[in-house]
Amino acid sequence: MNGEELRALGRRADTVSGRPETRLAEVHARIGSARRRRAAEAVAVAGASAAVVALVVGVALLAGPTGQHKDDQPPPPADSHTPAPKAVRKIVYSDDLSPIPHKSDTPLSRVATIQVGDRLVRIDQVVRTVSSWALQVADGGAVYAKDDQTVWMTDGGEPHQIAGQACVDTTQASGLGAGTSGAWAVWFDCSPGSQGADLVVFDTVAGREVARHTIPACRGRDPRWPGYKCSPREVIGEHVYVDRNNPGRALVVDVVSGQIGPATPEALAADIDGHARGLVIGEDRQTGVRTTGVPQVFRVVGRQLVPVRTSDFSEFVPSSAFDTGTGRAVRLRLPSGYRAVNSDPTEVDPPFFALFEWLDDETVALARGNTSTAFGDILVCHLADGHCEVAVKAPRGDATRMVAHTWPPG
Repeated sequence: MNGEELRALGRRADTVSGRPETRLAEVHARIGSARRRRAAEAVAVAGASAAVVALVVGVALLAGPTGQHKDDQPPPPADSHTPAPKAVRKIVYSDDLSPIPHKSDTPLSRVATIQVGDRLVRIDQVVRTVSSWALQVADGGAVYAKDDQTVWMTDGGEPHQIAGQACVDTTQASGLGAGTSGAWAVWFDCSPGSQGADLVVFDTVAGREVARHTIPACRGRDPRWPGYKCSPREVIGEHVYVDRNNPGRALVVDVVSGQIGPATPEALAADIDGHARGLVIGEDRQTGVRTTGVPQVFRVVGRQLVPVRTSDFSEFVPSSAFDTGTGRAVRLRLPSGYRAVNSDPTEVDPPFFALFEWLDDETVALARGNTSTAFGDILVCHLADGHCEVAVKAPRGDATRMVAHTWPPG
């Protein structure tokens, strides 16, 4: 690479917009592309690469830090400004749900085991709900709540406890949050000293708490339900969106700086639009609704999986979808030879699939809705070409399948 080409690459680096970490990754990508085209010029490339790396570091330093934590808080993740390679997530589900006899009107069940990729893990989780499974998936594995307010995680190995008294339970609102990408899992601390005011950010890959921010508006008089005033809703990049249960507006917390502000629909939409692993649902990308896509319902129309604007089982309204990472239209189709016609009269008509996990930036997992409350076959679909294949067949017999980020049967 000669001097003029190096200067051209430097000028292109200055055109990269966005956050420092995004700019760094983009410039590195451009460097890599230039190096591959000139592999034969090994010596020249080595010298040019060193020069450009220095340029990139200068760009990042000029951009400045995004903020500081409070002096008495844990430091931010060491790699918060230099993203690590994105993990490929494992499919998480359970076919081991059984009812527990009881006298209460609230359904009571036990999830004995979950499947994390190709590993079967015993968790013995009691579930007291029909609307939210207290289980999330982050880059480091599955994170779930137990009935005693403890939080646990597993990467496919033996589960271990990561919180002792969180504002979590297994009733209507689990209190756990995680993003479609990234290592963070979040919850509120409900120990007597915090009383629901401290938002905890846990790195599931590093295996440690990396941030804690106090939100006075979330403090409750009683750390037990229904004293929880806030619960995490979305984790997007370095932002955690928080619902204030009653009353008040939703909040957004910048994890790195600790800044807290109102969470407007416009801010959430902009955040989703600025990251991969999100969908725009609508007839065009400009006016469509931004969503993380979990869960997003797709209706079977011929051989196509068509996204819907509403997942009400009485009416499926077809729409279009666009990938926020690439801007491309999402056109998924059933696997070759896959039987989509319902043969069981108890199944929902028309058939549908629910997107429940992003495995990487261009790969998603969808579960077939065998009924309005239970799932069957799991498909893995590739957004780039729309190709889908059966990854996990429906359970045999009368087993009930649950998949991550969705709801238990009831």
